[in-house]
Amino acid sequence: MFELGTRTDNALGEFFWISTGRLTPIQLEAVRTELDSPTVVTDPPSISSWVRTQEVASGGKTGGQRYRSVELLGRGGMGSVFECEDVELKRSVALKSVRKDYTGSKEQAARMLVREARLTGGLEHPNIIPIYDIGDHHEHGPHFVMRLVDEPTLADVLAEVGRGDKETAEQYRLGRLLRYFIQICQALDYGHSRGIIHCDLKPSNILLGTFGEVLIVDWGLAFSVDEGIVYRGGTPGYMAPEQLDPSRTAFDARTDVFALGCILYEILTLKMAFPKVSLASMLVNAQGLRPPPLPRELAPEQKIPEDLEEIAMKALAFDPKERYATARDIAVAIEAVVEGTKERERRRARADELAREGDNLASSCFEHYAARPGQVAEIAGLRATTMGWEPSEKKRELWEAEDRLAVNDHVGTRLLQAAISGYEQALAQVPDHVGARAGLMHLYRGELQRAIQRRDEFNRHYFEELVRLYDDGSLGPIEEQPAELSVKCEPAPVRVALSRIEERERRFLPEPARSLGQAPVARFELLPGQYMLSFLGVGPTEVAYPLTLASGESCALEIDLRAAQGLELGEVFVPAGQALIGPDHPQVTRGELTEVQVPAFVIAARPVTTAEYLAFIADAFRGAPDLALRHLPSRSDGVPYWEPHVGGFRPVGMASWGGYDDLVALPVIGIDATSAEAFCAWKAEQTGRPYRLPTEHEWEKAARGSDGRRYPWGDAFDASFCKMRESRPFAPRPEPSGAFPLDRSPYGVMDLAGGVADWVTPTSGGREDPSGDRLLVTRGGAWCDWQVDCIVGTRRPAWASERAARVGFRLARSAM
Repeated sequence: MFELGTRTDNALGEFFWISTGRLTPIQLEAVRTELDSPTVVTDPPSISSWVRTQEVASGGKTGGQRYRSVELLGRGGMGSVFECEDVELKRSVALKSVRKDYTGSKEQAARMLVREARLTGGLEHPNIIPIYDIGDHHEHGPHFVMRLVDEPTLADVLAEVGRGDKETAEQYRLGRLLRYFIQICQALDYGHSRGIIHCDLKPSNILLGTFGEVLIVDWGLAFSVDEGIVYRGGTPGYMAPEQLDPSRTAFDARTDVFALGCILYEILTLKMAFPKVSLASMLVNAQGLRPPPLPRELAPEQKIPEDLEEIAMKALAFDPKERYATARDIAVAIEAVVEGTKERERRRARADELAREGDNLASSCFEHYAARPGQVAEIAGLRATTMGWEPSEKKRELWEAEDRLAVNDHVGTRLLQAAISGYEQALAQVPDHVGARAGLMHLYRGELQRAIQRRDEFNRHYFEELVRLYDDGSLGPIEEQPAELSVKCEPAPVRVALSRIEERERRFLPEPARSLGQAPVARFELLPGQYMLSFLGVGPTEVAYPLTLASGESCALEIDLRAAQGLELGEVFVPAGQALIGPDHPQVTRGELTEVQVPAFVIAARPVTTAEYLAFIADAFRGAPDLALRHLPSRSDGVPYWEPHVGGFRPVGMASWGGYDDLVALPVIGIDATSAEAFCAWKAEQTGRPYRLPTEHEWEKAARGSDGRRYPWGDAFDASFCKMRESRPFAPRPEPSGAFPLDRSPYGVMDLAGGVADWVTPTSGGREDPSGDRLLVTRGGAWCDWQVDCIVGTRRPAWASERAARVGFRLARSAM
């Protein structure tokens, strides 16, 4: 039969009884009453005779003389533990004795006490409570003396952490608790090697010292292989199912492994694996226990490593054969996790360090990128005012600026490479490192934007894929999102049409236009891309407004069209707004353009023709013949292309280019800037309009539109699109404006890539030499030029007094 024993007063309900048979229904009912009046009927197995009360460890004094009580530390179901002073060794110790109010057999309790002392005393291990003495105290009776540990139990620590005590949680992190757990396993494995199974392992029986000590206490219910008798008992919630099996006559290490699983589960989740199980329910149906929830499901906030979860659940297997075979096995498994965690922590720390280095390098890289536009602008200005024939001392400032740009580009490239390398090394340590992935995403996003600005399709697609590889969505989607557009204009109402621009046959061509009705146009959605707005009925021709809409952009346009109402035939109105400006010099800009706000202006759709210019000369001859001769179109060596003749002018040395009517239809060439400006002043006097030469920004915006295209028709070159030296299968010669209709800008301005180059006013303001000559700029390609001169951004500084067969001019004026 089962002889019922004792229980503790704690909420877990510790108990024990001696196993000699099976439970009867009456006894089972007694168990359901939670053993309120336990008694022991059958004696424990025989042990050595009781220690004589007069014997003491040393000094010839009795226990009552040696140990002086200080205070009660705690009570269990059968015993009490007191703090005492060891008067011989001058130290504090813990003394365990039978409770004075114990209602069972005092002799039975005393024998159990001695048994516990001798079993525990035989286990000399640093993580098992040491027993110092055994005897009979004059006040407390039979007792044994052990080390006093007044630090918290593991149960205390887990309770404090579970209640949210930040100080305790900081002090007892998971790593520290796992190291304690390994010591517990090692201590149990030692006990198992001596044939001792604890059988009542739980957090409250594990003491944690100040200096990292871990001590297992309360071996009173331990199973000894040498004795071969089962003292059934334990604590519901930590007991293995086989401890309640009446047919079991022995336990092994796997019984303690189950308790270890319960403890590990509680360390990981801060919750018991079996919180509601009772002694009565276990005795009635121990096999009816259900496995606990997976730790990561029960406590997702704890971020429990999966491998630790697997260890805990294996140890908690109800079938002993499915558990770890020994406590050592579970310790080895935990050690592997801890070592793996240490390695992961080391790799994480290294990855954090590398990512921080990458961030610093990337920040410096972006600083170099930010400095580049200013340096490019500085070089462009210096190039505009520095001629190749000038001495070294006058070029030094330009050289130094170029050197600074070269150093900036070199350092920026090296910083970019180093930042990428740092981030990639961080990812080699921790493949999912958030900081490194974000760093690479920012770097590649920047390169993607620069590729888009340079209209570099190859690198655009390349960096798009890299951004997708590392993008977490924090910078917005890469995929195109709808853009929004609204339009207001002055005067109103004005009819508005919209065309999408697509690249076909190497040109940017408009799709069929759709009417948007009369402005103002309410906000509506469009796909990102290039578009052309057309305003109809404002002036003699429609007004074009090219624009580029980015993914997700919200664009609200307010356009002043009043200056377009008074256009002369052949004039083009260019509304105010943004333009991408910059010389396409491969050694300077790498295709990077600068956003510039350009005020509204009017520019001639075609260059001034020879006929128009000769009318100016004829008028000048009537008042100032000498000045008129000065302004005649001439070659660079001063030989005129035209000379006065009866009632007009005749060509000189131009017969191979055609007859008189053909020649006067050509754009005028051989005109210096002073003569071009004189024509502008004459034309202004004739019409009352303030004509002048266009500025560089005006000319370039008129040629590029707003999207930064490389040629007036798009980004790709073909010799048949404009008048240059390779456009015809014969020797190059000038042709009338409009002979190449594809050389047309988004605003409708003709012959900007070929035909004749135009005199323009430089952005830098030009410069003068000692004789008073001024340095200006010519823009655009000409009939005798190569492809490089046809690029919109190409510029040629030239003195105002210079004449060339490739240079003419066109009129411009500010919008009034």
